Amino acid sequence: MFRFKFVMDLFQSGSWYGPICVQNMRAKWLTLLCPDDLEVAFAPDQGQVPLYSPERVKLVPKEEQGWWNHYIYNYKPHFTQNTNKGRFWSLGPNIDLSLPKPQPDVPLVVCSQTFKQHVIDSWGHPSDRITVIPNMVDPTLFSPGERGQHVTVGWVGYDTDEAQIKGAEVIPYLARRFPDIRFEMIFAAPPRYPERYRRDDLPNLRLFISVRHDQMPGLIRRWHVLVSGSKYETGATHILEAMACGVPVIAATYGAIPEVASSQYLLPDMRCTFEPPRYTYTPESLERFAQALEQLLGDRKLYQEKADAALAESKKHAPQVIAAKWFDFMYQCRELSRS
Repeated sequence: MFRFKFVMDLFQSGSWYGPICVQNMRAKWLTLLCPDDLEVAFAPDQGQVPLYSPERVKLVPKEEQGWWNHYIYNYKPHFTQNTNKGRFWSLGPNIDLSLPKPQPDVPLVVCSQTFKQHVIDSWGHPSDRITVIPNMVDPTLFSPGERGQHVTVGWVGYDTDEAQIKGAEVIPYLARRFPDIRFEMIFAAPPRYPERYRRDDLPNLRLFISVRHDQMPGLIRRWHVLVSGSKYETGATHILEAMACGVPVIAATYGAIPEVASSQYLLPDMRCTFEPPRYTYTPESLERFAQALEQLLGDRKLYQEKADAALAESKKHAPQVIAAKWFDFMYQCRELSRS
């Protein structure tokens, strides 16, 4: 039996960023679907337990021997401080390409073909040592439900860095343009700039902060549209989860978004301006979001087409599909361990 462990950090925290949600999905489904000739374990920080089925998931110490070590990150202390990893280990999908290339050419996992090309361009890593495994969507959590009676537009992301990478500025702009529509923003952590979202200025905007992953479906399935302002995505899990609820998506064509949401209302050639400390959409690009929202909500046939396509496209990311890719990757690592 080949023993494969994920060396990671958090299953739960006061903030709910995408990598934390995805790690809980892996623990749940890779444990549930694991073949008899593999054993899968997780090595989180001390005291961490998975959100889903904790009694089923095998937890082991990071330093426990006898396992193939797969490091989720290359920028966490448990990776950077472990300098003697030997030959038989692997890495990904949370990879900072500004850090030194791993030696030797170990197997890597990335979430998208887009990021795979970034790895090749930045590190010169061999293509045949990079496996693309998209993020999964749990249909037992994310599924269509009854829409809210009032038209509601949602957004998921954060507003904690200087780069404004999730495009949080899009929603206040739309809330001002469409005062009769309700807008809801789910922040992974408390926003650094709360003054941008004041209810006094935007009475049709509501904020949700640090929502647990298992509570997200109840919010998302009520929405009529997800507007993603993201200017960079490697896996776009929030888009996949909205699509699994049959919620149409409006997004710019950045990063991996066209890979995971090719059927949705995507906006090419969007522009941003850098005005320190923010990297924000130009007024013209913000208006393109508004025009897309107006068209989608105003055309019943187009809306239904996008809703049906969203649900169909999300099924490519079902747990059984994505888990099979992980198990194939583990078998590749097993062959390397025998070489």
